[in-house]
Amino acid sequence: MAGSDRVTPDASAASWYRRPWARTWGLGAFVFLVHTFSPTPQSADSRLSTITAWQFFHHFNLHLDGYRVVAELTYRRDLVSVGGHLVPFYPWPTMLLAAPADFLSALFGRSPASLSISDPSQVWLVEVPTASLIVAVTTVLLRKVVLGSDRPWATPKVALTVALVFAFASSAWSIASRALWQQTASMLFLVCALLAVQRLHRSWKYGAALGLFLGLAAISRPTDVVVVVLIGGWLLVTRRNRVVPAAAALLVVAAVFVAFSYTQYRAVLPPYYLASNLSGTVEYGFWESIGVNLISPSRGMVFFDPVLLFAGAGLWWMWRRRALTGFDVVLGLSFVGQLLVVSKYGSSGGSTYGPRLMIDVLPFLMVLSAPVLGLLFRPRTPGTPEPAHRGRVVPVLIVLVLAWSLFVNATGGLLRSAYCWSATPTPLSASPHRVWDWSDPQFFRPYRDLANGMSLHQVALGSCRTTQAS
Repeated sequence: MAGSDRVTPDASAASWYRRPWARTWGLGAFVFLVHTFSPTPQSADSRLSTITAWQFFHHFNLHLDGYRVVAELTYRRDLVSVGGHLVPFYPWPTMLLAAPADFLSALFGRSPASLSISDPSQVWLVEVPTASLIVAVTTVLLRKVVLGSDRPWATPKVALTVALVFAFASSAWSIASRALWQQTASMLFLVCALLAVQRLHRSWKYGAALGLFLGLAAISRPTDVVVVVLIGGWLLVTRRNRVVPAAAALLVVAAVFVAFSYTQYRAVLPPYYLASNLSGTVEYGFWESIGVNLISPSRGMVFFDPVLLFAGAGLWWMWRRRALTGFDVVLGLSFVGQLLVVSKYGSSGGSTYGPRLMIDVLPFLMVLSAPVLGLLFRPRTPGTPEPAHRGRVVPVLIVLVLAWSLFVNATGGLLRSAYCWSATPTPLSASPHRVWDWSDPQFFRPYRDLANGMSLHQVALGSCRTTQAS
């Protein structure tokens, strides 16, 4: 009898993983480790994050002029001189997220103040683990959002699929975890806002949480103001009893941001947050920019994040079945608003991989894609004939699109040569038309380099300078 009660190791392991906390930690740890050890750091707008966070938590200011690694910089367009001090041009709230990794680095004997910012960049030692952790947390929360949506397709399998597609078959891997971009923080705060929306009926505290996360998203990534306006309008129409706590929390975030910014920049808003800051750097006209962000071979979301197609199909699917809610429409309009605002500035996104400027709303697109991804697991009703395009073709098409998306984003996450496309053979800033070059799309560059005789080591790990020299 005692022998029949014995639990085998395999059964014990399976029982352990069935626990909700184990699945959550397991998913998060898996995403964090894969992203952290992917050998393709990116360094551009976020390169001052490490030193900015270090300065803030030691001296409660953003003055970077006292550091040797800053004084040695020759490229300084990401610095602003105010009152005799150098302060960061790009959003400082996002940069502060590097603080935990800064302290860990110092604990292990490497001061963040000594990490070279350029030639060669060493700040990725702080940025990549930080960004990877943020993406891992966002992945876990996104799964929770899908599970908590109370929709027919919100099953554990679909929720896990949505989370894994976000983590590995989207720009979350190839862009968001490669540096501490504004978009990296933005996605985390927006998925937290989605969780707060789901819980608005429970307590006014979730209204305050919604305002808090929307405020944090907006100060981390100014284009998220579009999302704030849309969700705020939805709240005013459908949840008026939560407007006051949400607005109060949002105003607190805004007040703290404005007050501290004024002490550092001598202005209510730092230069980056002003609509005029990009007036002299327009690379494309408005309509061309829309095309660049959607369908260009080196910046188009259709190629790098085809989950956009699933999101559109998901909206149509819900509308046809009268399952479309007002908040679903808000999520769809958030993408449209983001596209219009980003396209107004006509930027290529600079040194990056794929559609970096558009990925803030990826969590929204993932939520909208859930009913389509659910078709992979929909059981057939016995005795009920099902059209071929529903029973066989549609799941195959979904798998093919996911395979393509995984290929494109694994390329950006694992092969350094793909990132170097932005710098070679000419910098993208000098030749913005390159985004339309169908003979040299960014996601094929590593394989083209391999075909031309470049070593796998150079393609995967080489610097952009040596890649160009080769």
